[in-house]
Amino acid sequence: MRSFPAQLETTDHSLDVVVRIDDQTVLIESAGDTLGSWDRTACSFERTARGAYRFAADGDTIGLRVADEAGFRGAIQLIRTEKVSILPKTLMMVGAAAIGTAVTVATLGSGEAPAVAAPPEADVTTTTVPPLPTTAPTPPPPSDDLATRWDEAAAGTGMELDGRATVVFGFYLSVVTTDDSVIVEATPTPDQDQSEQIMGALGLAIASIDPSLEPGDRRAVLATLGLDVYGDNRYPLHTSTSTETIEYTLDFEPGESLRFTAVER
Repeated sequence: MRSFPAQLETTDHSLDVVVRIDDQTVLIESAGDTLGSWDRTACSFERTARGAYRFAADGDTIGLRVADEAGFRGAIQLIRTEKVSILPKTLMMVGAAAIGTAVTVATLGSGEAPAVAAPPEADVTTTTVPPLPTTAPTPPPPSDDLATRWDEAAAGTGMELDGRATVVFGFYLSVVTTDDSVIVEATPTPDQDQSEQIMGALGLAIASIDPSLEPGDRRAVLATLGLDVYGDNRYPLHTSTSTETIEYTLDFEPGESLRFTAVER
C-alpha cells in the first residue's frame, strides 16, 4: 500500500491526513484513525490545481492537497487505467474545436505541469437577438471518407489534411487515415504549442471517426484512456477502450513516443 501525506481541505479548515492506495482500497487516515475507506474502482480524482485534487467516492467529495504530486499522480493513474472499458456518461464540457482546449492543455514531455488558465469572464452586455427560425436546417450527413471528415472538423485550424491520407506536421506529428481508421503518431514534447497541436490532433482523430461526439465527449475518450488534458503526463500509458462501433488505443511513453489509433469495428 502506497502512502501519501496530504491535507484534507474544507471551506473553513484543513486537517493533516495520510492517503493510502493499494490494489483494492483508497484509505484516508488522520492521527491513526480511519476517516474513510472506499473501493478503489469507485474512486475518482480531479486535479484542480498543482498538488490539489477533488476526491469523490460513494457520494462523498473532499479536497486534498498532496506534497508528493508525482508519486500521487502515478498511483491514481492506475485507478484511471483500470476503468478504460467504460466511457463516462457525464462529460465535462470545455469550449474549443477539437477537445475543448479553452484552458492550457497538457504538456506531453517532462517538466512542470502548466498552470490552468482561468476562463474569461462572461460578457453580460445586453444585446438584441433576432428570433430563431422555427425549423432548424437539416445538416448534411457526414462523409464516409475519414480524411474528408478530418478536414471538416479541422476547418480553420491550420491542421487540414486537404484530402491526403498521410500528412506530417513538422518533425513531431503525423496523421494517417485509412478506409476505417485514423492513426496519430507523435514525438511528445515539453513545448506548449507543439503539445497543444498534438492534443488537437487526437481530438480531430476522434471527431473524424465519430462526428456525433461533442468536444467534451472527445476529451472524455482521452481521459478514459488515462491522458490528462489539463496535467503533465509523466507516466507510460498502454490502454484501450471501445464503444459498440469504435475501438480506441493509446500507447504513450513520456518524452519518447505517442501512438493513438481509432478504428471502426
